[in-house]
Amino acid sequence: MFGLLRSSLSARQPASATRQDPATILRLLNQLHCSRGKVTLHAEDASGVHCFRTSLARVQRKDRGIVLHRPVPQDGQGVLAPGSRVLVTCFMPSGPLTFFSQLWPLDGGDSQYCTLTMPEEVSTFQLRSAFRVFMPVGSSKALLHLQDATGTSLRCETTVLDLSLEGCGLHFAARADTTGVDALLPLLQQQPRSPRAEFDLLNGSLRFSSDLLLCRASASRSGQVFAGMQFLPLPPTLSRQLQTLLTEVQRQQVRRQLAIP
Repeated sequence: MFGLLRSSLSARQPASATRQDPATILRLLNQLHCSRGKVTLHAEDASGVHCFRTSLARVQRKDRGIVLHRPVPQDGQGVLAPGSRVLVTCFMPSGPLTFFSQLWPLDGGDSQYCTLTMPEEVSTFQLRSAFRVFMPVGSSKALLHLQDATGTSLRCETTVLDLSLEGCGLHFAARADTTGVDALLPLLQQQPRSPRAEFDLLNGSLRFSSDLLLCRASASRSGQVFAGMQFLPLPPTLSRQLQTLLTEVQRQQVRRQLAIP
């Protein structure tokens, strides 16, 4: 789950920004308080990752703390012990806000509230209609069917960098038959019809084909091509299978991130 919020990529263009200036962090937290934004805490114990719902009560600038209403476990399980390391996700009109913190009881013993330490950095994300996750390196690929200007069919192997229910980010480093990487960018931009791709995700965990719509494409100085593609409507059954796969990738990423000291 954590990976999805901390990584959002489309055509190799990051959709997040890291803020470390204390005044900026304080401003963002005050905006969250004024907007009455909801807050979710993610914490891991021996049984897995648990989510807790809460809301921000106030920001203590002098004491450098964030006071929350008592968190409620979303699944009815999990316990937040004093000093728990948590991933905090806050949903604002402009998009999600995330940061790491530690949870402590509020001074005075009031069980209706708790406090978070002020983060040293926060990440802000663009608002998307569907979450997007990085795929594990080397785990996912696609075979893209293209046509050149003469109508000749070409097949191009590509790596799936990121994925959502709506589309994917692709990295082209292989050759498309006899067409080199340096010719892929105009080739992609001049397709007479929506290209079709065969996907192999997570080393064969899910295979499917879909027609694609090119949203954007760019080339690096080294000649590599990155493209953001939108899936044309997927069948409901396939959408559910893809959702299951994305959720599993998300869970694996949050476990790894929460394990970092």
